[in-house]
Amino acid sequence: MITAGFDIGTRFVKVCVAKDESILGYAIEETGKDMRKIIRGAYKKALERSGVKKRSVERRMATGYGASLVKRANGTVPEAPCVARAVHVLDPEARLAVDVGGLFINVIGVNPRGFIDGALTNDKCAAGSGKFLEMVSETLSVPFQSISDMALKSNSPYSINSQCAVFAESEIISQINAGREGSDILAGVLKSIVLRAITLVERSDSSGRVALCGGISKLPAFRVMFERMIKDNTYLPTVDPQIIAAYGAALLAGGRGGQRKNGASKSSAPDTPRPAGQR
Repeated sequence: MITAGFDIGTRFVKVCVAKDESILGYAIEETGKDMRKIIRGAYKKALERSGVKKRSVERRMATGYGASLVKRANGTVPEAPCVARAVHVLDPEARLAVDVGGLFINVIGVNPRGFIDGALTNDKCAAGSGKFLEMVSETLSVPFQSISDMALKSNSPYSINSQCAVFAESEIISQINAGREGSDILAGVLKSIVLRAITLVERSDSSGRVALCGGISKLPAFRVMFERMIKDNTYLPTVDPQIIAAYGAALLAGGRGGQRKNGASKSSAPDTPRPAGQR
């Protein structure tokens, strides 16, 4: 069965086209004013890269902040079960997924069958998020793709005291005016994101192999800091970590039970998901 998963986030739209458990193609587009047009464009790109006609897609599932914007979706589902299913299919030994995106950090327990085993999310504030990191990089006039290299050069990351994005931004501007090195500020922001993620991991009931997901996990500096602070085995999925939720939505659209193609039995439909933040 060919399916499509849509993950409509606060900063990016991700669309993944899959056949059973194989990813055929995907697209990632920045969000903007005309979200429906952006979603259509991302879907078109994903289909073109997959070599699949729209009429060949049998089912579509949407997740994310703007899931309701996806027209003709067969359903919507919270992000947590999507991430859990995708992580499990990619690595059945994974027991925890840390998904760090534009505004939210989700820590999701993954049981041996690929269903969620508890989920936690951070406070709904831009501080300590990907969006805040973007704001700081713009203030420093540092291209986003250069953030990681600069942060890794820091010998003295700046500790951000403010928990609110507005106050934290003012604090950072004061530090810039005082001559603080940009590398130390960027390293400090990344460290604050890592600390928030670690706090959620420590509150989680799950432990074991940890999959890093979401756009921020693509930054080597984030991964280095995270791995230094956590003792569990941490790894990056074999696919683009930014499309994990979209891939999971595509899997759920097809009723994939979450097992690899190794002869193991699969359940015909996902169990009832629990929203992130509820245990």
